[in-house]
This record gives sequence, C-alpha cells and structure tokens, in this order.
Amino acid sequence: MNDILVKLEIKNSSVRNELEAIITSFPGVAILRPDDTRRADLLIYELGDQVENDFQLIESLKNVNLVGDVFLTAKNPAPEILMRAIKIGAKEFLAQPIDPNQIKQAFDAFRKKADEAKPKDVVKFGRILTLLGSKGGVGTTTLAVNLAVELAEEKRRNAVVLVDMNRLYGEIPLFLEIKPKYNLSEITKHINRLDPTFLMDILSKHHTGVYVLPSESYWKEGEKTTPKIMERILSLLKRMFDFIVIDAGTSIDDTTVKAFEMSDLIFIISVLSLPCLSNTSKLLSSLKEIGYPQPERIRVIINRYIKQSELTLKDAAEGIKKDIYWTIPNDYRATMNAINQGLPLSSVASNSPIAKSLKDLAENIIGKKETEKESRGKLWGWFTSRETAN
Repeated sequence: MNDILVKLEIKNSSVRNELEAIITSFPGVAILRPDDTRRADLLIYELGDQVENDFQLIESLKNVNLVGDVFLTAKNPAPEILMRAIKIGAKEFLAQPIDPNQIKQAFDAFRKKADEAKPKDVVKFGRILTLLGSKGGVGTTTLAVNLAVELAEEKRRNAVVLVDMNRLYGEIPLFLEIKPKYNLSEITKHINRLDPTFLMDILSKHHTGVYVLPSESYWKEGEKTTPKIMERILSLLKRMFDFIVIDAGTSIDDTTVKAFEMSDLIFIISVLSLPCLSNTSKLLSSLKEIGYPQPERIRVIINRYIKQSELTLKDAAEGIKKDIYWTIPNDYRATMNAINQGLPLSSVASNSPIAKSLKDLAENIIGKKETEKESRGKLWGWFTSRETAN
C-alpha cells in the first residue's frame, strides 16, 4: 500500500513542529516537502487573519484536484468560520493547542476511509495548447480567451488555465475584465517558492471557471522568465489542469520555444491575406527547422473567414503547403462587443456563428466529455458538539 501523502500549510512554526512530530510517528504516512508537486491525499491547513483568502485558496486546490481531504486548524475559530469549513467539505477541525489524541483519531478515521475507498483519483497530465499569431492583429488573444472559456464550459469543472506569454502587451485581463493581483513576474521573482499552493495563489480565477496567469503588462528591468522557469511552471500546470491554453502572441524567443517544445498542439492563427499566409509559411518552416513539435501537432486556423474571399481555403493550403485545420467566421460586431465589455463571446453572442465555431472547436479538441466527481465533508458533528458544549 502506498503512503498517505500529507501536505502541511501551517503558519505557526510551533504548531507545525507539533504536527510533524505526531504525524511522522504514524506508519504509512509521509509529509510532502514544499517543492513536491504530487497530489496530497490530505491537506492540513491553518487559517490565518485573511480567512476569506484562505478558504478561496483551499477551494481552488480542491477544485483542481491537487488535494484530497482537508483538515483545518485555527486558534479560537468563530462559529461562522466553522460553518464555512463545513461548506467547503473539511473533514476535521483540529483544536489548538494541538491534542495528539484528536490527531490520532482523525488519522485513524481517514486511513479507514482511504483503505475502503476504491482508487478513483487519476494524476493529471494536462494538454498544452499554444496559439501563435502569424501577424499582429489577427485575433490570437480573442481566440485564446474564448477557446479557454469554451473548454472550461465543456469540461464542466475547474480544468482550464489561460497563460499569457505576450509579455510586452498582454491583454487577457482586459478581455475578461479582471484585475489580477499578481502576474508571471511574481513567479519568476520567487521561483524557489513554486509549488501548487503558491501557484494557485498567483492565478486569478474568472467567473467562467478559467484560471488566468497574466503576463507582465509592461517592460521593466529585473528577473526574466527563462526557458527553465517556464518549463517548471508548465510542468506544474500540467499536473494541475486538464488544459493549459497559451497565448504566445507573435514573437518567438527561447522561452516561447520551450513552450512549443512542451505543447501538445500549436495553433498558428492566420487570415486569408497574402502577408499573413506568407508569415504562416515562414513560421511552419521555422518550426520544422527547430524540430519540434512534430508536424502533425501543428494546426493552422483561419480567423475572420469569409466564404466569398478572393483567396480560397484551397489557395491558402497550397500556398503554405499544409491543410487548414479550422476556420473561424468573421463577426466583427460580436467580437468587438465582447472585447469592449470584457466578456467572452459565449456571454455576449452565444448563438452567433463565431461562438458556435469556437464551441465546436473546443468539443473537437476534447473528444468527449467527462463527469464531475463530488465529495462531501463530515464536520457537522464536531461543530454541533462544540456548540452544545458551549
């Protein structure tokens, strides 16, 4: 039988030391190191002064299946905190000062449940989808944002993260009308702290269920995101999400090449114009020279497609020597309305041809839908007994 993996997120060092001493005395239990990105069977989390932020982080970790069950601890928790703990599905609330007997009873119950349960949690190996513009202004960010939203809606769970690698002029927050507290530079500055909990705290969550990792919104001196750092970030995201959608903008550098190397699919975004198709041809040649990814993992999408265009899809395919994978119909009004309102197309014009095309694209990428798994907590008894005692 594999060890029960426990992750400790404890703010008070003395409480942490007590818990480590008790937990390590149990056979078949291992405490994850801070840099260990494996899924934790059990998260023990100490609530601090920013309780609402703590609960949001815990819910995010559970939503993306980075942790299984949750034990909470805090000094003198208020009844409303205990009620909120019940709501998020916490299994135990560990009193402070720490009671070794309570810890043992909680672990015995957890182990019994783990022994009885059938294996059902599968380690994620998320797919990286990178969108690269053949030229500025072809709609790469529009497609990246709306594809991510459609994937999230199809998956019916928190399964998609949108990464902005347009590090000079990243505009994803504007397209989704969010105001991120952090961006990619925060990870770069604190790369030694990178673990699932830190990364989830950096990400911003949109109401559609899409998580967003914004780029630096302006150029400044300081730490740069190197290929090695990007590899660490993407490797961790692959374990956390089903889909990682990257808006690569139009520029290519060593860090972008690392993203290409790790991508399952690269979508080159073009339109039916000679300059764009010429650039598309050059990009295909450049990627071939680089040697990755394999040609079959590179797809060309024609955006703003008009059937009556002077250049036909056949002309385009012959010119770039590659079949056209998908076409997105031209709908300037719906697209601009969505951008100006900071909303996805599915919210502004769900029945429009462009929204339907993006939905079909997401379904094509997914292949099939999955059912959402649910879990419930057992904290109510602890709370009612505490209220009775008072």
